[in-house]
Amino acid sequence: MLMQIVEKDGKMKYNTLLDTLQNLINYKPKQSELCKVLGYNASTVGARAQRNSNFSDEEIAKIEDFYKIELNGKGNANTVELDYYPDVYGSCGNGSIIFEESPEKISVTKSQIHNYSTSDKYTVINARGLSMYPLICDMDKLIVKQHNGEQIIDNDVYVFNYNGEIFIKRLVKNIDQIVCISENKDFENRPITPTEQNFKILGKVVGLFRERV
Repeated sequence: MLMQIVEKDGKMKYNTLLDTLQNLINYKPKQSELCKVLGYNASTVGARAQRNSNFSDEEIAKIEDFYKIELNGKGNANTVELDYYPDVYGSCGNGSIIFEESPEKISVTKSQIHNYSTSDKYTVINARGLSMYPLICDMDKLIVKQHNGEQIIDNDVYVFNYNGEIFIKRLVKNIDQIVCISENKDFENRPITPTEQNFKILGKVVGLFRERV
């Protein structure tokens, strides 16, 4: 789970730390890198990973200093906390429906959000499918700026509801139709005729992050 979570006792477990670093620095450090940061040998960090142990305040301070971040999210002007919907999928293929809408909190750096503004509302959902590959990969986390009735900007990537399903496509206006464009050339572009009942733009994709192998 790509979230920033601090345990009730104020500590942070090993796996949670890696997930949080994924959000803040865009990758999960290997054990060898954590050895360098903390000044530990490989067996010490390996045992910590195996037990999913808590990090002490002193260790957290070393990690924050090394990566120039704030792990608890307090007082860090470079991060923002967003609602993340782990059970909401926007399809890069044949469409997905909304499942349970129970948001969790996730911290991202403002630099991950294109043209970040405090006046805009952002959420994070999951991508599913390959029609927007390589721009968007299956199971990428997408940062979506909530749509407030703005005009569609041709070729920007939008999340929209069409006939009860959620899609992620580039959109281009064409008289009384909208052309849904796939990034993957193995998928055909699709014109749709939107009405008030069957089409609604939910937001524009303004950032993403993914797991690194």
